[in-house]
Amino acid sequence: YLVGPVPQDAFQFRVSVVGLSSADISISPDGKIMALVAKPNTTEASSLFMRPVGAVTFRKVAGTEDAALPFWSPDSTSVGFVAGGRLKKVNAASGSPKDIGPAPGFTGGTWSAANTILFGSAAGLWRVSAEGGTPEALTTVAKPETGHFWPCFLPDGTHYLYLSWSDDAKGRAIVVGSIGSKDRTKLVDAESNMAYSSPGYLLFHRDATVFAQRFDAGSRALSGD
Repeated sequence: YLVGPVPQDAFQFRVSVVGLSSADISISPDGKIMALVAKPNTTEASSLFMRPVGAVTFRKVAGTEDAALPFWSPDSTSVGFVAGGRLKKVNAASGSPKDIGPAPGFTGGTWSAANTILFGSAAGLWRVSAEGGTPEALTTVAKPETGHFWPCFLPDGTHYLYLSWSDDAKGRAIVVGSIGSKDRTKLVDAESNMAYSSPGYLLFHRDATVFAQRFDAGSRALSGD
């Protein structure tokens, strides 16, 4: 509900689907295309759908039945997703999905400019080439941790954020790590996936509220409120 003139850059839409999940919505890095998983009726399997932000209709992507948890390539040309325990990708404009490899316990993916994909699981983070291959363990879960989820590459393509989960609520936090190093640093207590936003913010949520906090991607440090 908007009062007064509608800003020229504003848009609104309504999507009628069955079982739409907030974890199954992803906007391209350039902000132009939305990818989501939808089940338009009770007789069809869930599939991946695409929609340019300024359009009014979605396009169903053939061959993406049972897709879940979409995430974008950094150049906004392709979407990664998981289906049937396999990591897959599909060109956002056209084409059929291509298999990348097994994705045990897939919980959130991120794609770097170096064509590396990280994904989370209860066993830790995994790394695989976007061209395909066998995933390699990147992190190891150590008690009281029970999983490393929702990884998010930082702009340098080497450092990444992820959610360290624990049965103990006090042990849940957003952590920063680096490919090629076992070092990791706790940033903030959280029970949330996260996103990095230029020119330097860490976005996350607590309960029903979204927060943005100043974050220096170079020094990997938070500041301010």
